[in-house]
Amino acid sequence: MDEELAGWNDADGKKWHEALQPLTQKIVELWMKFLPKQTYPNRTGVHPNTAFGLVFALDYARKLKQGAFEKAIIESAKKIYLKDKNAPAMWEPNGSDFLSPALEEADLMRRVLPAKEFLSWFNGFMPLKSLQHLTVLPVVSYRTDLQIVHLDGLSFSRSWCMKGMPPCCLPVM
Repeated sequence: MDEELAGWNDADGKKWHEALQPLTQKIVELWMKFLPKQTYPNRTGVHPNTAFGLVFALDYARKLKQGAFEKAIIESAKKIYLKDKNAPAMWEPNGSDFLSPALEEADLMRRVLPAKEFLSWFNGFMPLKSLQHLTVLPVVSYRTDLQIVHLDGLSFSRSWCMKGMPPCCLPVM
């Protein structure tokens, strides 16, 4: 929220942005303490997915020009994801996913790596068959079930991640 408010040219927006500073500063402080300690990412298809959180944190750091925070995020992302190969995307989705663990990771890495380095990483990370699998809409068999209906969100988050990918990374359909 603070990221959005920071760009508002509005008196109320500026007051709200200022009011949030103690909270946002504390959140950044906690991230900065945590990132060097994180050994393993959370690769779930729900809220605690590490890549999902790091994307939002990175966008915030870049928009508010918080260079030390941005650097810590990039270093952490590289430390925990750079060696990943052959994402098990064929296992997706889980029955309650609203995020694609594989695409969330790819979306983060395309933001932290230079284009040429990302392409090399992505080609080792995402086999074409897996990427094609991720373009198939999940079956949502029971929309009144609060877990199964998450799969509707999965379609949106997959699209969000794929939208940012370089065209050369996307399968030709």
